[in-house]
Amino acid sequence: AATIFQVWWQMLYTAIWKQKLGSYPNALYPLPERTIQLMLNDKSMLGDVDRLVVSSYKKAVDSLDKLKQNGGLEWYKIKNTTITHLAKLKPMSVADVQNGGWGNTVNAMKGNHGPSWRMVVEMRDVPEAYGVYPGGQSGNPGSKYYATFIDKWAKGEYYRLSFVTKGKKPDDSAVKYTWQLNTEKQ
Repeated sequence: AATIFQVWWQMLYTAIWKQKLGSYPNALYPLPERTIQLMLNDKSMLGDVDRLVVSSYKKAVDSLDKLKQNGGLEWYKIKNTTITHLAKLKPMSVADVQNGGWGNTVNAMKGNHGPSWRMVVEMRDVPEAYGVYPGGQSGNPGSKYYATFIDKWAKGEYYRLSFVTKGKKPDDSAVKYTWQLNTEKQ
């Protein structure tokens, strides 16, 4: 459903503003939200919107047929969310991440950008928190832990985070390693 809507909407949106503003390659069209507002409240400003709805729908059907023949209509394939390596190295990036969302949704992920670190915290006496980021514990692309959190991140799932307060030891089952800094001068 997301693929069908997005393909049709992009064709309609472009057709509306192309007829009003022409074919300028870098034209700044009004936001989609403003376009919808005008469609609902003042269609006359946009020209023959009803005709554009029908013609863009027909074009979308043709485009969707081609997409279906060339690999399918699954939304994640169409938008191709990619976790790009910081140095833009393709072999160290992760492509075709299976997730939903788009730039105008709560899960605002587009092809190459979206929320990275996500965290939800309930502020109690001892905070309860959950978090996830698209990557892994290791920044080493050769490590098996390089991309361990991506699937959970893509599904919108979280890990429970541990809070260690001053004077208390962490829960031994949650902590495998600790690092203690020596603050004394030597």
